[in-house]
Amino acid sequence: MPEQTDALQQRLADLYALLTEERAVLLEGSPARLTAIADAKLKLAQHIEQLAADPDQAPPDRDSLLRLDRYNRENAIICDTMLRHFVAAIDSLRRHDPHRSYTVSGGEKKTRPVTLALGTA
Repeated sequence: MPEQTDALQQRLADLYALLTEERAVLLEGSPARLTAIADAKLKLAQHIEQLAADPDQAPPDRDSLLRLDRYNRENAIICDTMLRHFVAAIDSLRRHDPHRSYTVSGGEKKTRPVTLALGTA
């Protein structure tokens, strides 16, 4: 039984390390690394569930679970803030001219407004 308890405590410690890495990646802004971390979190969560389902398993320390929960909620707040920021940025872009043409050199093409002479259709 001590080995099982140690295994569960080790997996919880691994989860804390993963949450810490997730926060760094969130602040860094690397989508590919964030996807990899999310996959690793899911696998680790499944492993923790299997260990915790064992009836001989001693329950984990309440303080460590609270610490993990708080850290995970803080990461969720960062994600929510980033999402609101990105949605606001996209909405702002939608309010601007949707398309501009550019020349090969990167300069903006000057377009002449279409004007019709009076009396013509």
